[in-house]
Amino acid sequence: MKKVIVTDGCSFTNWGNTWATYLKKTSQHKFFNFGKKGNSNDYILQKFSERFNDIAPDSFDKCGVVIQLTGLDRKMNSDGHISPSIGNIFGQTNFKTGIFNLFGMNNTDNGQGGYNWKSYFRDEYTPEKHINDLLQNVIDLQSYFKTMNNVNYKFILGWDIFTMSDNDQWSTTNKYSNVDSKLLKDEFESSKKLWENIDFSKFWFFENENVKYGGITQWTHYNCESSDWYKSENDKHPSDVAHKKFKTEVIELMVEELLK
Repeated sequence: MKKVIVTDGCSFTNWGNTWATYLKKTSQHKFFNFGKKGNSNDYILQKFSERFNDIAPDSFDKCGVVIQLTGLDRKMNSDGHISPSIGNIFGQTNFKTGIFNLFGMNNTDNGQGGYNWKSYFRDEYTPEKHINDLLQNVIDLQSYFKTMNNVNYKFILGWDIFTMSDNDQWSTTNKYSNVDSKLLKDEFESSKKLWENIDFSKFWFFENENVKYGGITQWTHYNCESSDWYKSENDKHPSDVAHKKFKTEVIELMVEELLK
């Protein structure tokens, strides 16, 4: 039986050694990694079907897809140019909105292309639009997957993007907790309606008595030594140890189930 594994995401999925690159090294199946550093959820979700169709998914008996959603601090315009981080536009401590759990590292990126992103964030961007774009894009991609009988998929998160926790999820010493935090979607009635149309059985979250809707970062906090949480004190990407362990203990089992 001919099988393929496809992954997508940001630098948590494809930048140096990640859970996805380690999986590729050990997998016996055809493997495609669409992820890229600095990616936005718009690009990941809106462009996935186009890139997926390019690999001729109908030629495989089974397609296992793992899509890692990234932070809420970037946008993509109609030409596919990804913006700089919101923090780089408004200043790290002067966001236009304080409701998002953003990446938390110092943003030095300038975006792609000559698009006037400062104008966009000043004049067009709103938190409600930002959240709803993400939720609608998830709904649209799930609708696409429903048309394909040979595809099984899971969404995962790089880190907590769905709650409004005041706790620092990038601490180097304290395990993150958000179990009592309000969900972003509850800020707006329009977001609540979209949320209800998402099939969350197709999501993997890290959850325990302290964490809800957690991602790779939260899993790392509770499954690795603190010295192995990040690449370094200033680089909050998961360490190689964390990526390897996440691949072995979570992703391998997930992909095995997807390809059954």
